[in-house]
Amino acid sequence: MLSLIGADLMQDVYFVINSTTTEVKTFTKSSAIELMRKRVKIENLTIEKGNLKGSRGDLKRYPVDCQVPVILFRLEDDTGNLRGYRIFDVSRTIRDFSLEDAVNVGLSYGFANAKVVTKKNGSFVVSLGESFPTQVVRAERYDLNRVIIEITKKGSKVSGMVTLEDRAGKLSRQKVILSPSESTVGYILGRVFNKYLRGCLYELIDGKRQPAFKERPDGVFIGKTANYRENLSVSEYIKVCNYLGMTFERVVEKTNFSVYQIRI
Repeated sequence: MLSLIGADLMQDVYFVINSTTTEVKTFTKSSAIELMRKRVKIENLTIEKGNLKGSRGDLKRYPVDCQVPVILFRLEDDTGNLRGYRIFDVSRTIRDFSLEDAVNVGLSYGFANAKVVTKKNGSFVVSLGESFPTQVVRAERYDLNRVIIEITKKGSKVSGMVTLEDRAGKLSRQKVILSPSESTVGYILGRVFNKYLRGCLYELIDGKRQPAFKERPDGVFIGKTANYRENLSVSEYIKVCNYLGMTFERVVEKTNFSVYQIRI
């Protein structure tokens, strides 16, 4: 991915970093526009009426010495939970920061493409303009302590609320909305846990995790890649959790309301 990290507006020169190779290149206005018209995206830049314009913050926020931090990615775990940000920082290196550390960076130095907002429930980073691209960070997977799914059925409509609890006891919630044709409990569980549990299987391949039971569930294939079958029944999910050493409980079950809990 290419991202703007500095701009000399007097000279019409733009400094762009490749977030994979960390190589920094210099573009003139005309060369940057030509590159973007070839459908090569440069994050934080857009073309408007033949001129370059910042898509996340005014270009004046990007000093020529590249000494203002630039957020490159938001970092999520396999459940889609925000864990931090990948930042080009004042040491001119790319580093991963937790949510708390990213806020501290923003308060200390500011961001070229974001700002820190403080409310009653704390401080957090907000993009200036369009949202940041996302990277999944596998190393953050086991920061979770517990996952709770609340499923509500109203006639033919089914909705779910997922609560994720991390090791520090902090909670985050995300809503799952389904159409009437997708009204099975197994589908909701698959929608929420498929990526997460597949990631756990990769840990088995990497040797970083041992299965709790030798018998492998039908929904699991372990090889050079890990596959995890979609739309398992509740009993099949219980078998997968047992295999991975997790506790799966049906906490509450009523006519129109169910709660399922997985302890990691």
